[in-house]
Amino acid sequence: MIRNLARGAWLTVVWAALWGEFSPANLLSGAVLAAFLLVAFPTARDPRRGTIRPIAAARFLGYFLFQLVVSNLRVAWEVLTPRNDEREAILALPVVASASPTVLSLLVNSIGLTPGTMVVDLTEDPRVLYVHVLQVHDVEAARADLWRVQQLAIRAFGSADAVAELDELVIGARSRGGG
Repeated sequence: MIRNLARGAWLTVVWAALWGEFSPANLLSGAVLAAFLLVAFPTARDPRRGTIRPIAAARFLGYFLFQLVVSNLRVAWEVLTPRNDEREAILALPVVASASPTVLSLLVNSIGLTPGTMVVDLTEDPRVLYVHVLQVHDVEAARADLWRVQQLAIRAFGSADAVAELDELVIGARSRGGG
């Protein structure tokens, strides 16, 4: 209800702005047109659509920026001190199945923007990201970093279903002793 009121108000303001005058007649005709458009073309809410959780989003952003700085320093060190000590790996990162395409895009871009990592493939059934990582000294630590990015992204922007599925996976991993 509130979402439709906000959309209607926005459409009304846009209508009046297009006419170049916020007169009562333009506002009234804009409101009538907005009501017609909202009734004629209803928008269905995607059940996978998430919400923004500000505190979790701040955690995600902080972790991402920290990882960005650390990975930049690692890549710079490798450039300045070249050794043929290649320790590259392609790691599989299982992705929460109910994560929305938006959260999945955020995850893929966050990984891709971090120097030294790049998503090379995504499979759908099961949903798995394959990530190329430069200079892997500890495979489990690299997997844990990727898993942490996913957790933070889903907790910050995921749907309630995605968060619940994530919680089940975390509880299952802890019960198996996987941390």
